[in-house]
Amino acid sequence: MEINITSPRLNYRELEVEDSDLILKWRNSLRLQKASHERKRFRIREHQDWFFKTRKTRKDIIFSETKNDLPIGMISLEKDKHQGFSGNCFELSKFIGEENFSGKGLAFEATNAVLNYFKKNEEVDFFFAITRSDNFSNIKLNKKVGFEIAAFPDYLKYDPSEWIFMKMIIK
Repeated sequence: MEINITSPRLNYRELEVEDSDLILKWRNSLRLQKASHERKRFRIREHQDWFFKTRKTRKDIIFSETKNDLPIGMISLEKDKHQGFSGNCFELSKFIGEENFSGKGLAFEATNAVLNYFKKNEEVDFFFAITRSDNFSNIKLNKKVGFEIAAFPDYLKYDPSEWIFMKMIIK
């Protein structure tokens, strides 16, 4: 699927393997490691292997400011990540990689634009997100775009004192 996502302050494009150094810089920052599912340092080869292995099941979208096209962060939607979900569902993940762009509403703008694009261009029954229970800004953003906190499905083994399951039903 070729992406054609627009919003007032941001440009969008698909992640490319050539973005590996940028993604590693972002993902290996202490700020993002604290919020991540995997709290480890990522290596270039590992990232590139992951990139090629996941292109059929996920879309990773880099967003950048329109003024100078500086990459700011990434939004990802992954299909069929967990066995057990019925219907067409995508797991949402996102981050602002450039910390000086945090708190400006850009993550909301990008998330809203990407989700609306997927609603129009993909068969989607629901979106879901799994986030750390202390990641209050992410929980607030997810609620703002239409997610609700829900109980974890039985087959997902997360500690509910550390993680929150959120869902946005489309159909």
